Amino acid sequence: MEDPMLSRWLGLARLGLALAALAALGFAAAPAAAAEAIYWLPADVALDGAAARLDLYYAGESGRLVRPQAGATLDLSALGATRLEPAASETLYAYLVADAAIAEFEPPARVLLRSGHELIVATAGQAPRLTAAAAAALPGLKQPVRIPAAALPWPQAAAPAPPRDREADPLIQEMVGALTSANYMATWQELEDFVTRYTFAPQNAVMNQWILDEFLAMGLAAELHSYQQSGTRYNVIATLPGQVDPTQVVYICAHMDATSGTPNSCAPGADDNGSGTAAVIEAARILRQYLFSYTIKFALWNGEEQGLVGSGEYVQDIAAAGENVIAAFNMDMIAYRGSDPAPPDLVIYTNSASQPYANILATACNDYLPGALQPIVLVENLSGSDHYSFWSYGYRAVTAIEDEAWGSDFCPWYHTCSDLIAQYPQDYVLNCAKANLAAVAETAVPINPSGPYLVLQSTAIADDATPPSAGDGDGILNPGETVELWVTVRNVGNAAATSVTGTLASTSPVVTILDGSAPWNSIPAGGQGSNTAAFVFSLDGSAPNGDALPFTLTMNNTMGSQELSFQFAVVAPDLAYHFYRIDDATLGNGNGIPDPGELLLVPVTLANRGAKDAADVSALLASGTPLVTVLGPQAASPLIAAGGAAELSPGFSLRVSEDAPLGALLPLDLAIATASGYEAASAFQLKVGAVFFDDCEAEGAWSLSAPGDNASRGLWVRVDPNGTTYNGQPAQTEDDHTAAPGVACFVTGQGAPGAAAGDEDVDGGQTTLTTPAFDISTVIEPRVSYWRWYTNNLGNNPGEDSWLVQVSANGGASWVDLERTTASANSWQQRSFLLTDTITPSADVRFRFVASDAGAGGSLVEAAVDDFEVTGLTQPVTGAGDFLPTALRLAPPRPNPSRGDAQLAFALPAAGRAVLRVYSVDGRRVATLVDRELPAGQHGAVWNGRDEAGHAVAPGVYFTRLEAGGKTLSRKLVRLH
Repeated sequence: MEDPMLSRWLGLARLGLALAALAALGFAAAPAAAAEAIYWLPADVALDGAAARLDLYYAGESGRLVRPQAGATLDLSALGATRLEPAASETLYAYLVADAAIAEFEPPARVLLRSGHELIVATAGQAPRLTAAAAAALPGLKQPVRIPAAALPWPQAAAPAPPRDREADPLIQEMVGALTSANYMATWQELEDFVTRYTFAPQNAVMNQWILDEFLAMGLAAELHSYQQSGTRYNVIATLPGQVDPTQVVYICAHMDATSGTPNSCAPGADDNGSGTAAVIEAARILRQYLFSYTIKFALWNGEEQGLVGSGEYVQDIAAAGENVIAAFNMDMIAYRGSDPAPPDLVIYTNSASQPYANILATACNDYLPGALQPIVLVENLSGSDHYSFWSYGYRAVTAIEDEAWGSDFCPWYHTCSDLIAQYPQDYVLNCAKANLAAVAETAVPINPSGPYLVLQSTAIADDATPPSAGDGDGILNPGETVELWVTVRNVGNAAATSVTGTLASTSPVVTILDGSAPWNSIPAGGQGSNTAAFVFSLDGSAPNGDALPFTLTMNNTMGSQELSFQFAVVAPDLAYHFYRIDDATLGNGNGIPDPGELLLVPVTLANRGAKDAADVSALLASGTPLVTVLGPQAASPLIAAGGAAELSPGFSLRVSEDAPLGALLPLDLAIATASGYEAASAFQLKVGAVFFDDCEAEGAWSLSAPGDNASRGLWVRVDPNGTTYNGQPAQTEDDHTAAPGVACFVTGQGAPGAAAGDEDVDGGQTTLTTPAFDISTVIEPRVSYWRWYTNNLGNNPGEDSWLVQVSANGGASWVDLERTTASANSWQQRSFLLTDTITPSADVRFRFVASDAGAGGSLVEAAVDDFEVTGLTQPVTGAGDFLPTALRLAPPRPNPSRGDAQLAFALPAAGRAVLRVYSVDGRRVATLVDRELPAGQHGAVWNGRDEAGHAVAPGVYFTRLEAGGKTLSRKLVRLH
């Protein structure tokens, strides 16, 4: 259920419906004509044939929100309708409270209608907020519901009751008995152990992956369903295909996110809604062992606490695809027994169309758990949990919950840091989970076959170093491994399966089946068995992290054959370019920028965005242009932890061509590998004359938030933007600034395609985008330049909010303004600032971009940033095309250790005699590489591993020594066989 407490004022109750432009409803243009008006029709009005000429936008307990279809002539006032006229820029919400008559809201929200438990409220885009006095006076549920832009299906007539045996099904009773307290509690505890499952907390994404891996390990087809909610969020969906008609689907679902008064630090959500989430996961663990006529989907929703966002987006997608949903059984808070006398209540919310399925759940309580629960069916159009997302598209759905919306027995730890498993008895939550499992099983119709019938029980891999397997022994599928596969199947038929064999196949291009046939011993009815010889397959080193690899196992026995399907998730590093820096102090002119003709060191940082640590990482750099030559192409790191980043060592050495024009982009490609066989490719580019350049097309070292950020929507994300308009004027850009094939930039929030301008603009505070740190201490006339988009001149209160760009020369300890403005430029504009006008250049310079919504409300604030760079002035070159170094320099030999030629680079600040020799550790001269007069500038030599007599030297440690201008420098060099 949505929060009945004051903290729910901030919940954005999105239904996730197809958010077409609000102009389609007349919300983005003044409702001057009657056809553009919105009307409230009381629920008791009989529409008869009028419904065919009306579009429906909300169906509540006490009424409906409608609009006449184009060309329809209806006298709605004669039906008792109330005409509502929101302003052009306002968004409509329904708001559910105990008593609409006493509800009051903070400005600029306007109440357009009060009716029973419901209000229709117009706002500037954000969810309406009750005043403190009203919130204190109103008990129970306080929930906003955003009115969608697209018309909804009219409510269906009640479905006929599905046929069922009047007696309890022994097979379903077996399933109910298999749901044990030990398994349920272990899963429930795993969910609580995330500490917070808040939609926007990092742990939420980790939880998504954990649940996905649980489903995949069960042998279920499973996926992350992505949607946009201030960045990309995920629902988790697992599927058990039906055997008779897999196109018909039964859902068992719950929301997996949680919240509290301090959700970023603690939102354990044991009751709300770890209890329902654990019930879905454990139902999957049991039901996947059985056969059903119809498909069962196990769905866990995200973003429920912000207004049913995840379920709304998902149901929108399946409705568009025409999925045939029989019914959805949703669980939301099933742990708090309350003070009910035995047996405790289980409240089942339904609408009239879904009532037969509410009755199935109520009957399941009595048939399979007699005396354990008292089911209470409430036929009410209550939009209080994710069932309403199904209702909004005409699907049948019910929600099971521990108490009524405005009952007196609400959980006292609801949406607090004390919502912990220790607060709740184990028998009540387990019985609620069992009742829902039974209802789903009965609706999906279990199959009890005659003869043997083999179903997947479990899979296990062996990836140790004992042949035929070859891996790290962690029992997890990693790139580059060869693994043994063991499959346990269960015979759910009524006869033994004999002469059992299996044939393994996979359609994945990264899987190679090495041994695809294996035998089983006979499997008696009700028994299970595993292959007696291993299947063997290998995984390519390029297999991406999180990839779900499909496998098909054809099981043969004397009575026939069956196909079993399962998946394995790849657990891998995900290594990619993260950041680079320019080091020209040793080999170049020391001005901190790549210049034509210059030798550089470029240390590169890689990030590991995967789920596995990367050990013994190596990278090979290659140039994508003749304008730059890679001299030292190898670098490495001993470890890059999952979720971390590390700078490779040494820096790559490059020479920029003398012909490279100022501003030329120098594309560079990275081939990345680990000792375990993982492989990846990444790329980045330098810009001649720039300390740093980023076209924002790839993930980098930017930060998308900062301490003090408090915006509720419109947070910075890096995406291919979906543009928005307001009264014909652009609000958010549709395209990035970078020329094709570039598509991405940083924007303040990403709405759905075609959504209203206020859907994901900055609301309720500020959001901050911060660059990584740059060393500009040696840069001559350092300058920052970037392209930005900023909209602040639209909506009800234009020009009230500020755009701020700042620079810090001390790592963020203090900041100086570069831009502070309220003036809009809703087009791409370049801004450029000479940094010495505002700061003293240092080795820790950062920039930040702050978009704020801090005015009176009703404004539209959108911003975007692209093509960012920090540049400086180049230095004059010598006639030879080299910059004049400021000191004698000798670069480390490359490669080092070496087997073949070793490259030796050095720099002379002035013309004169230079001597470069190689010595042994005992001081004996081995080879003379240079002994002559040289001009000032960059120079190089090669040692081929031979002495002055031309003989190959023995492996060992040697030293290179440079003498010039009365000074001596030396470097160690290790020679290998």
